[in-house]
Amino acid sequence: MIVMWGDDPETSLAGGKGSKKGGACQTLVKRRLLPGFDEFIYKSIIPILFQVPFEKKTFNLDDGQVLAFLAELSSLHRTIYFSQGSKYVNYLITVAFPSYKIPTDSANAFIAALSTTESKHFKKFLQDFIQIHQKQ
Repeated sequence: MIVMWGDDPETSLAGGKGSKKGGACQTLVKRRLLPGFDEFIYKSIIPILFQVPFEKKTFNLDDGQVLAFLAELSSLHRTIYFSQGSKYVNYLITVAFPSYKIPTDSANAFIAALSTTESKHFKKFLQDFIQIHQKQ
């Protein structure tokens, strides 16, 4: 859905035919920006990516089901990043990270990992990131 309806051609990093940037987001499907869908992404989907691990007492990283869910969180972060690009980074810096009192150095590390690491490595980074910042 995010790639299909929320891929912003102005800021997207998803890349078209021949691009190596988008990974799973790289499709040959014709994308259509659905009016208002990007607003839905920022008001409904992205907040959940932070609310669940930081506000839910039952989000225990030692639980196998939570680790499976963590893979989905990781994948959504990457999909939104490749679909929305700098718009997502700006949202993280100005809204999401300040809301959860994430220090600047951790925020920068998150963005660097999001933009440069492979999916499985970002999942591990996200697990460590949540573990550190859940305690704050």
